[in-house]
Amino acid sequence: MTHAERLIRVRIILGSPDTATLPEEVIDLFLTRWEVSFDVDNKPEKEPLVLWNTCASCLQWLVASTTSKGYISTSRSEKVGDVSVSMGGGISQVQAWKDLLDYIYENPDYVDPSLGG
Repeated sequence: MTHAERLIRVRIILGSPDTATLPEEVIDLFLTRWEVSFDVDNKPEKEPLVLWNTCASCLQWLVASTTSKGYISTSRSEKVGDVSVSMGGGISQVQAWKDLLDYIYENPDYVDPSLGG
């Protein structure tokens, strides 16, 4: 598999976030780092580890990026006169990325079947 094919695969595994959410450069940075670290050109059997580590690194980046933008809470409170209103939302985007990261930690075979069991 080529670098470009791995890049596409990582984006798909992560649920196909758009490039505004997960820029191509971010995937490329982590993918290149893991390709070099595992010497995948000379050790193609390490490709599943390259993919898994790249996915984990991208998810960690997404958590950091989303947190730094302030997208942590999905609830808000307002007070109008003597009336206070609280509205709760669903799961925050940060929590969603953390949940996916936890999922691939627990189910590495989601990234590549050879990483199972």
